[in-house]
Amino acid sequence: MPKSRIRQTDIAREAGASVATVDRVLNGRAGVSKHTVKRILDAVERLKDQQAGSTRPLPELRFEFILPGGPNSFWQMIAAGAEEAGRAFAGQGVRIR
Repeated sequence: MPKSRIRQTDIAREAGASVATVDRVLNGRAGVSKHTVKRILDAVERLKDQQAGSTRPLPELRFEFILPGGPNSFWQMIAAGAEEAGRAFAGQGVRIR
């Protein structure tokens, strides 16, 4: 399971720097060379990319409606709204039947 957050220790390990240096860079403090700042920010981007690539796709959500038949316009409106929502969210893993 992927980590929920990237920690300063992860960034420090990836960048080959100390946690204190990572803290200085992330909080905009002075005393860090431009080369080290770039190395740390590059490490952050690499870790973000790795984290984004490791996420699992969301499962499909399925909604089923059982509505009474007949000429009742209220239930026809509910059915039409459910069908419209199904079309609107079809590309996002939602299925309405």
